[in-house]
Amino acid sequence: MKKLAGSKAPRPTIRHSPEVRKTLVLEAAARLIADEGLLAATMRRIAEAAGISLGTLTHHFESIDDLLAQALELASIQFTEALLAKGANGTGLVRLHALCRAVLPDDVATVRQWRLWIQFWSRAVYDPELTRMHDKRYRAWHATVEEVIQSGIDDGSLRSNLHKQEATRHLVALVDGVCFQVALEGGGMTPAQGLRIIKRVVDELAA
Repeated sequence: MKKLAGSKAPRPTIRHSPEVRKTLVLEAAARLIADEGLLAATMRRIAEAAGISLGTLTHHFESIDDLLAQALELASIQFTEALLAKGANGTGLVRLHALCRAVLPDDVATVRQWRLWIQFWSRAVYDPELTRMHDKRYRAWHATVEEVIQSGIDDGSLRSNLHKQEATRHLVALVDGVCFQVALEGGGMTPAQGLRIIKRVVDELAA
């Protein structure tokens, strides 16, 4: 039977485990920061975005800085896992193209991820805890790219004379610059333009 306009069915109460609830809070905080900026990410606003009370939020997190650091770490882990899944198959060259393509901010989720990182980059300059998280994320990202480049050298799809550490630094720096411009409104670069730049550089690594 069709419900009458304005009628409301009772909404079931969903009880989450503390760990799931914490994850939902961190994801809500990440979305809020990406969409509205770090200044909007107060404990009260995050609680509202997560659909919980302020008291529940402060029970799980000692401070806003603690919450922000954990939000960045979780977002980075989730994004890296998604990237690895997309670049898991094929030769090293194919995987490298897939990895760079997946990180390009050309959909809502990836744009939001880059804007989240951009917000944290600015704050990490002055916050030792966020600086530590930023360094940890970058070491993991470098390791991911370096592993793919090494696999390409091993399978012959990338040049055997490549210096993998140098190639990794070069590619990561390029991807950062391109994605930064694509993710920001007014950055002057479209996803298609950014992809062409990255693809050209990756192709130069091919055997």
